Amino acid sequence: MFGAESMEVDDEDMFPQMHGFHHGFSNSRVMRKKIDPPIHHDLKVSLEDIFHGCTKKMKISRRVLNPDGRSTRKEEKVLEINVKQGWKEGTKITFPKEGDQSPGHVPADIVFTLKDKPHPLFVREGSNLLYKASISLREVSPIPAS
Repeated sequence: MFGAESMEVDDEDMFPQMHGFHHGFSNSRVMRKKIDPPIHHDLKVSLEDIFHGCTKKMKISRRVLNPDGRSTRKEEKVLEINVKQGWKEGTKITFPKEGDQSPGHVPADIVFTLKDKPHPLFVREGSNLLYKASISLREVSPIPAS
C-alpha cells in the first residue's frame, strides 16, 4: 500500500512480496516502525542576509535512544543552515530524521521554512525589491516653481 494511508515501514515484508515467497511465516506479525510526521519551524532571515548569504545555527532539543534501545535521554544539537544568496521566502530546508527518537518509530524530519523579516525601507516582491517613497507633487512636476 502506498500514499498517505501507509505510514508504517516494514523492510522485512517488502522483500518476500516482491519475490513471491514468505519464508514460511506468512501470518506472523513483524514489528513495524511508525513514521513520525515532519516538524516545521519558520526561519526568519533579513533581506541583507538573503542578499549576501549567511549561515544560521539553530539549536534543537530532542530525545535520543540509549544503547538499550528502549529508554531515551535529552540531547541538544546545533543544526547549520547555509542560506544561499537570493533564496526566496518559502524555501524549505530539511534535516532528515533529526526529530525525537523512540522505540518503534522512525524519527521525524525537521523542516525549516524561510520567512522574510520585515525591512524598514524595502519590501521583497518575487526577485524584486520595492522602495516606497513619499514625494510631493511639486517634486515630480516638470513645471519650475516660481
